[in-house]
Amino acid sequence: MSSTQYETDLEWQVRHAEFERDHQAILLGCSRKRWMWTTWNKLIKTTGLTENNLLSRTQELASCGALIIRKDNDGRVLLALKERLKAWAKSEGIDIEDLQ
Repeated sequence: MSSTQYETDLEWQVRHAEFERDHQAILLGCSRKRWMWTTWNKLIKTTGLTENNLLSRTQELASCGALIIRKDNDGRVLLALKERLKAWAKSEGIDIEDLQ
């Protein structure tokens, strides 16, 4: 069994005290090194939050600009940390300053 590796230099980790426990669980779930995007079902499994609680907390994180929520072509809900997307885009020379 392999262990999950997480990004360790993210802004939310530096400012973790500003986030509630549920928010931290979601942010950590979206911080896996191997995957930029995390599925809704994966977050339900990894955070242990109820679907209603996860919905309200992800909406809060999206409204404050920490989280990006999208649907893929198959209709699956995907979530990503905005700071990771911006860092990736910058490394690729892509301008996504207006990412919502």
